[in-house]
Amino acid sequence: MRTAAKHSPTFGKVLDLEGDEYVDAIDNENEHVTVMVHIYLDNIVACNAVNGCFQCLAKEYPKVKFCTVKADKVQVSKSFSTSALPALLVYRGGNVLGNFVRVSDELGEDFYSNDLEAFLQQ
Repeated sequence: MRTAAKHSPTFGKVLDLEGDEYVDAIDNENEHVTVMVHIYLDNIVACNAVNGCFQCLAKEYPKVKFCTVKADKVQVSKSFSTSALPALLVYRGGNVLGNFVRVSDELGEDFYSNDLEAFLQQ
């Protein structure tokens, strides 16, 4: 397991994806890399909080691939965009490890990276 971590890529920043890059960012990644995707809209306060948290967490966990994609760039329904955001999806090896919708229900509208980190570790 240590060998896999040693040879996995280093990111250290948030990757902003376009709609057509979303699937490739997950499916074409090293099987040992955890990929976290935040689906968001700019006009939602909690989405802005998650984006800020991702900036901090990407530096703290450089072996994790942190990605953001606007909801209107991927094929999600209008009701998903208005009721499920911010949404976090966690993948490894192309498989879903976690699917968290409307994380603001748990964390509130404004929170910090340590709050999001603690939520994800539960």
